[in-house]
Amino acid sequence: MLEANGNSSTVDKAYERVSQQPGPAASSPSGCLSSLSPPDNALNENLQCQAYDWTLESMTQIPTWLATDDFDINALNAAIIASTNLPALLQNSATMGPISDPLLQTGESLPNGTEKFEDIICRHWFTHPEAPGTEHGLPDRESRATVDEPYRQGLTERLQYRVPTDPLPSTDFLWVRRIRVLRSHQSTCEIEREEIERDPEGAWTKWVAKEEQRRLVAGLAILDSEFADLFLSEPYMRRPSLRSSISDDEIWTAPTAADWSRSLTRQLSSHVRSDSMAKQNSFKEYFALEEIAGSVCDARMSDDYSALPSQQSVLEKFYCNNITQRSSSVGPDNFCLRALWHVTFLSSLVDYDRLELAVGREGHEESQRHVCYARAWANSRDGWRCVVHAVLTFRCLESMPIAKEPPIHAPRSLHRAILVLYCYLQFKDIADHTDVTRNAFDFPELSHAGINCERILAEVNGPGMWGPKPMHSSMLCHFIELLRRFGHWGLARQQAAMWEVVVADEGMYSSLYTNMEFNMNSTFAPPAAATYPELYALASQNPKLSFLEKAWWTHYAYWDNDIIATGIITFLAHEILYFARCIPWIIADALPTLFHRFKIQDKKAPPSAKEQWSCVKYILAIHFIVEMPMIVLFHPMMELFGLKYALPFPDLKTLAIQITIFFFVEDTYHYWLHRAFHWGPLYRAIHRVHHQYAAPFGLTAEYASPWETMLLGLGTIGPPLVLGYFTGEVHLMTVLAWVALRQFQAIDAHSGYDFPWSLRRIFPLWGGSDWHDDHHRYFRGNYSSSFKHWDVLMGTVAGPRGKKMRQE
Repeated sequence: MLEANGNSSTVDKAYERVSQQPGPAASSPSGCLSSLSPPDNALNENLQCQAYDWTLESMTQIPTWLATDDFDINALNAAIIASTNLPALLQNSATMGPISDPLLQTGESLPNGTEKFEDIICRHWFTHPEAPGTEHGLPDRESRATVDEPYRQGLTERLQYRVPTDPLPSTDFLWVRRIRVLRSHQSTCEIEREEIERDPEGAWTKWVAKEEQRRLVAGLAILDSEFADLFLSEPYMRRPSLRSSISDDEIWTAPTAADWSRSLTRQLSSHVRSDSMAKQNSFKEYFALEEIAGSVCDARMSDDYSALPSQQSVLEKFYCNNITQRSSSVGPDNFCLRALWHVTFLSSLVDYDRLELAVGREGHEESQRHVCYARAWANSRDGWRCVVHAVLTFRCLESMPIAKEPPIHAPRSLHRAILVLYCYLQFKDIADHTDVTRNAFDFPELSHAGINCERILAEVNGPGMWGPKPMHSSMLCHFIELLRRFGHWGLARQQAAMWEVVVADEGMYSSLYTNMEFNMNSTFAPPAAATYPELYALASQNPKLSFLEKAWWTHYAYWDNDIIATGIITFLAHEILYFARCIPWIIADALPTLFHRFKIQDKKAPPSAKEQWSCVKYILAIHFIVEMPMIVLFHPMMELFGLKYALPFPDLKTLAIQITIFFFVEDTYHYWLHRAFHWGPLYRAIHRVHHQYAAPFGLTAEYASPWETMLLGLGTIGPPLVLGYFTGEVHLMTVLAWVALRQFQAIDAHSGYDFPWSLRRIFPLWGGSDWHDDHHRYFRGNYSSSFKHWDVLMGTVAGPRGKKMRQE
């Protein structure tokens, strides 16, 4: 057929490209054994087997030299049809439930020599079905063993001379060529105006017959293009001039000869496209978009990557002219042009072939050669861009009425969207996907459509620490479920069954390999029984993570529950840092001979051990009864307000700026609330507990009533939540650092000691222990927590200093 169509040079180029591919055996981009290999080598290789298997599988494309005079074409066609059915394993998939390999159903660890995960994917890939051939007209199994070497040699000699000449018979493309319907001029130009006026009925009948031929050929070209794109091969019927031969829908859908005559005459006179065709998506536009898709495919096949940006510009122009201008009131999208446009744009951004190879289309060894490409793509801006297009493709196809027949490109489009989403979830780096700026989501082809790309990507990544794993992604499951329900085609069901195998077996392998090779760029679940040291060792494989980031990842991976992990790390950090910071002041009170000279209220004795123990018991009760429930609820609040907790940590500059803001906001809140607490009824009901000790010591920083603990705690947690809600740039690590510093400030302010190196001597605006001690000594004034400015401005400075300032 290639020779008959004048494509022999294409074959040579394709063979040259295939033969240069790495690996032990060159393979075609479709994932099947190449049909373009030299016939003598391929034949000798196939005939050297002792028991030649005549079963024709879809992985074996039929070379042209097999079409001999005595070859049984009916048997060949029957074998090809049989090979397109699902294997016996999938025949019971009426419900299309998850399919798993029998080996994985045991739940036992995999022994040495067991088939690798990618090899199982290779066996179940939809282009590699393991269906038996019909064997009609072929040697039976008993006679196969009698095929000896002389027979093979004779067969080689008979077939070899037919290589360059014989086409494969009975092809639609040869039929199209023979009936001579591929003329490039438009059918409307063949109808004379005088003929329309003289015999409109006859002219209409003649025009309709020619237009039907052209639309039939356009449909065949679309079918050919779909097959070529699906199997990543070159099409046979690429004719750029064919689109101009298709008439507008207004003329084609004219119900009578008179309507047709008026429409055609108006078009011939004005040469302006009528607005009435906007009532539905034009078949002509559909074919034009398929031509653009073919051009992108050509650029990929010829490795002409410099042509891809220009094709993207063509696609953007097509979107503006043919899709954006159509409102929802003009009718349904009969050809799903939006979905086709998105998946065509996807093909200009990513190499589908290499993604399929990375997933395991051709087995484990070939997969390892392309994992690096998939990983780099998933963590790039193009990766995020592709995911947005994949989700939009799904939404376009999901909105189709259930009773409507989907267009032929629908299964292929959704299959590509699933491939992109799966590879993104599988290969994205957990340490990078949140460290992006808003400008990173400004994709030019979507900027004018009002699409919130950042929100779509957030839906894909989910609220988890590293985003959902492929087997846990509800969005990916919805993609596969929609593909399974597409129309009546076996192709869509076969692709859906294949993806169910991929997702289900990926989950089983992640649980069976307890000593699996784990990579931080993978979204496989860590082994459930792994310990902290084992998980930390896994995290150490990522050189980009610091010590704290490795420990952070280890903690969340160990618990595998973000609410529990956040609650534990927050509560433990609060308890450990609080009592650890109190230890130096307990030691200072226990050694008065060394530190008494730095005591502010030196006339009073230091607290006894009994007083300190009583204070500790009360504070622990407040922490466990009041603060711990609030900490458990902090993670849902954090997600509600948009705080981050995934890696990486924020940089030091961002950390310092945000904590400074928190200090000033909390100080303002604390000043006015604390001042209100000293109003009689509130003081007796809430604040009196905190003033039980007129000479405070470090442990009394959080010695307060439950209501005071909750209200003042709101001033600590509120600023990060509010800032995170409006900016989306506040990290949990920033909150923990801020709470730790706020605890240190409160404990130091209640310590009762003023050293020469205290912060207030370096930073005059800082209040410190000297400032807050006057509040406990005189019971009024100095209401601020960290700074002095509010008390100075409002005239509420306590003690002799305040009296002196008021007199001045």
